Amino acid sequence: MNNNTTNILFIDSSVDNYDFLLEGVVVDIEKVVLDSKRDGIEQITEVLAKRSGVETVHIVSHGSPGCLYLGNSELSLGNLEYYKQQLDNWCSNNFLLYGCNVAAGDAGEEFIEKLHRLTGANIAASKTKTGNAELGANWELEVRVGKDFAVEKDISLVFEQDTLAEYSGVFDPGDLDATFGDGGKVITALSTDGDRANDVAIQADGKIVVLGSVNIGSNSENQYTLTRYNVDGTLDTTFGDGGKVMTQIEHTFSSEGSLIISPNGNILIAGSVNSTTGGYVDFLLAQFNTDGTPTTSFGGNGVITTAVGTWTDKANSIALQPDGKIILGGAYYSNNGDPSQDFALVRYNADGSLDDSFGSGGKVTTELGSDFDIIKSVAVLPDGKIVAGGYIQENSSSKFALVRYNSDGSLDNSFGDSGKVITSIKNSPYENAFTMAVQADGKVILAGTCW
Repeated sequence: MNNNTTNILFIDSSVDNYDFLLEGVVVDIEKVVLDSKRDGIEQITEVLAKRSGVETVHIVSHGSPGCLYLGNSELSLGNLEYYKQQLDNWCSNNFLLYGCNVAAGDAGEEFIEKLHRLTGANIAASKTKTGNAELGANWELEVRVGKDFAVEKDISLVFEQDTLAEYSGVFDPGDLDATFGDGGKVITALSTDGDRANDVAIQADGKIVVLGSVNIGSNSENQYTLTRYNVDGTLDTTFGDGGKVMTQIEHTFSSEGSLIISPNGNILIAGSVNSTTGGYVDFLLAQFNTDGTPTTSFGGNGVITTAVGTWTDKANSIALQPDGKIILGGAYYSNNGDPSQDFALVRYNADGSLDDSFGSGGKVTTELGSDFDIIKSVAVLPDGKIVAGGYIQENSSSKFALVRYNSDGSLDNSFGDSGKVITSIKNSPYENAFTMAVQADGKVILAGTCW
């Protein structure tokens, strides 16, 4: 490799048809594809630290006002100082940023001004969409910063004119992926009435698994389904019947459910199923092999039902511990005459048996409010503690709710108020958290609605 490269193109592998763009670059330029699974800023730094005499760096990636999306990270107005040490190694006279709207608005202008000061380079970026004209985009880098980048001065782009004219996409992270299905969309009919998707997971090989349900008769009878797609959105015919599995698990109370892919590739689903123990609805846990068949060694036939209370028990979320134990989170009504509903967790061993070391016989219930307490999402923290997020509803209003448990199911008294945190967002009548994510540093994010 010539360490005295004059021009370098960095192109993010998440850009649609990036291979087409690579074939249409001008001559005498070094081409580097950024790995989507690594920090893109670090990748660029690694290359530039080994080069000298670089005249111009072209960065082709998705963008938004004040932000470039690079690999699995972003370079934005909010983290420029964080990456200051890496940016010190970005030695080039010019940086051309092709991402959509990077220089748009106050955030965009401040971003390129700060990038200019940190690198000492001339910066050119777009304040509009970059790409195909029929999609409302262009190839103009309208905003320039630096003494050598006057607006009226022509800038040599990295691509040949024919490539610019023929490229069909734009560098906008919100655009549909034209390489997936029909223009980024896939519609799959599973029945003639009432198909619904509830959750989705990505396998290690990139294939996509969708948990759903279909209406199979009167009285709101439903059946859980699994569908698996290849990375291009086509049905994976090696899975079930042409990519589809009708699980034969029927339920009348709720079509909600959640799934997760285990390290060995098996599919675990959580939901609710008609009770066989005298109640109305029980927790459901089922496991399927990689080909879509039930794992018969799991609970006898691949399906396990668990009564938490004596009436209605609904599992809404599933989490997998590193040791293979499985946690379901949801809610239960204690009996038909009690209008209240509480948080409910159940933990299973890897073989599907209840984990007696967790709570009482593998079950934990937690009362937060006087009326309805519902877990919508559950997760395992790096230290083994468990967080459950959802909402409470009392006196005709609801609030976000988060509870942290120790690994044995007891409340973690070092968290919030004896393990519980209730949060009102803006004092609106209905504030319901439906999903949750855990950051690498252990901080928890809840998302939902306020109205």
